[in-house]
Amino acid sequence: MNKKDFGAGVIFIIVSIAMFLTTYTFPITPVQGAGPAFWPRLLSVLLFILSIFLILGSFKGKGSTFYGGKINIKPYIGILLSILYFLLFRKIGFVVATFFYFCGLSLLTVDSKKHGLLNFRSLILMVGQSVIMLGIVYFLFKVFLRVNLPRGIFF
Repeated sequence: MNKKDFGAGVIFIIVSIAMFLTTYTFPITPVQGAGPAFWPRLLSVLLFILSIFLILGSFKGKGSTFYGGKINIKPYIGILLSILYFLLFRKIGFVVATFFYFCGLSLLTVDSKKHGLLNFRSLILMVGQSVIMLGIVYFLFKVFLRVNLPRGIFF
């Protein structure tokens, strides 16, 4: 049993329940559709479900998860991209910042040893995925949740 995963799963379950209960204090809007509590409730349910999987997985794993090999730098680059996205979000606008953020995250998933960093096929795939994800996120926030998204220099 992996005690760290088990403990993290229990903490995330407590956080998800607290988050779900907190949404009942949100104001109720007279407009039909998704109100201000919809998205936090959805995320708290998702966090609860993933926490259950983490707890169940902790029984399958071994006691130690230490890996003494080479350090993977990609998670740190992802965190740096997220900070950069946060800082540039209001200045250059939602559409442009989110597109480049998704492109950057897609670059992190490319196996440069197998396919090279930027061949034509992976570039087209990266741009296509970024456009599709941007469209989904834009529709979700702008149309479905009716959130005013920041406009920047271009959009």
